[in-house]
Amino acid sequence: METLEFRTGTYPLHHDPNFNYQLNRAVMLSGGALDEIRSVTNQIKDIPTWIETLLSLADKAKAEKRTPNALAYIRAAEFFMNESNTAKETLYREYKALFYEVHGGFIDSQGIKRIDIGYEKGSLPVFYAAPETGSLGTLVIHGGFDSYMEEFLPALLYCKELGFAVYLFEGPGQGECIHKQKIPFTLDWHKPVGAVLNYFGLEDVTLIGISLGSLLALRAAAWEKRIKRVVAWSIMENFYDVLLSSRPKALRVVLDSLIKAHAKGAVNSLAKTMMEKEPYAAWGIEQGKYVFGQPSAYDFLAEAKKYNLCSLSGQITQDVLLLGAAEDHFIPLSMYKNEIDCLTKVKSLTFRLFTKEESAESHCNIGNMPLALNTICSWITAMETPGL
Repeated sequence: METLEFRTGTYPLHHDPNFNYQLNRAVMLSGGALDEIRSVTNQIKDIPTWIETLLSLADKAKAEKRTPNALAYIRAAEFFMNESNTAKETLYREYKALFYEVHGGFIDSQGIKRIDIGYEKGSLPVFYAAPETGSLGTLVIHGGFDSYMEEFLPALLYCKELGFAVYLFEGPGQGECIHKQKIPFTLDWHKPVGAVLNYFGLEDVTLIGISLGSLLALRAAAWEKRIKRVVAWSIMENFYDVLLSSRPKALRVVLDSLIKAHAKGAVNSLAKTMMEKEPYAAWGIEQGKYVFGQPSAYDFLAEAKKYNLCSLSGQITQDVLLLGAAEDHFIPLSMYKNEIDCLTKVKSLTFRLFTKEESAESHCNIGNMPLALNTICSWITAMETPGL
């Protein structure tokens, strides 16, 4: 029986910032062996060699009965596979089976329960746990564009041990909802959140959204007032803008004009050229089509434009905590002000920027998640204690 725990640190593992981030993620969140990963990074040149290298590590770890390491490598290999690759679903099922084989006993021993609750024509998987004595409050947590809830079980356990009741779920477009039920993302994120609140009879909750989930959580708060506090664990005022943030301004202007003109063929042609030149762009668009349930690059990008905060900013009236990362390679620092400026009606607004000196400079602070969680829980406690 393996425990679930955090690691801390940020490591220079690859010259490509996207591969570097995902390799750090494999170590920090999934249980990869740092030295083993470091020894093969020079073999990774592109996405095909990424998949080949990580699968080779997984096979080696399985042969040596190092299942926790194998889990990390299977997840990392599957991450960059497109839906059209039949191995993706096979690896996802293997990851899930091995995860519970390795960690199931520990999860049960910690009083963490799992249930599937009804949602529209399908269901949402939920992990939940309560502190042994009393409670400092109720947290509802969800991920974003490409995470699985199993990756956040250490966060659930950490917050439970700090004294909080915690509910961790996957919604439309995420994990089991997309892999098993083909339920794509919804702009109406208050509906899956509401399903969780209704099932468990929850009131006065803190909703924590991670990465794209930060935007979804704030959108949910605009409609669902049982949410009293929101933690946006990443800064993302406009998903479309984040997707294109690394593109030249001229390209962004052209794409904007074409999408506004509903020039589907031209957008798809431009996206095809971009995908042929840049493997990570190809992955992002294919992943977006898959999890948003859209047939083309144009449809995905047009849908992504709808995922913003400013259109609902006047309806977000809760206490809000924004967590940023000083060297987030996905989200430029310049975008943080856009989100802060949008939140004009919130009850209170706290912004915390994490730095390299704290090993928390990367997207979602993966190098020091305990620091981020301590910040979150201290903020909640302060909100609940008048005069602090």
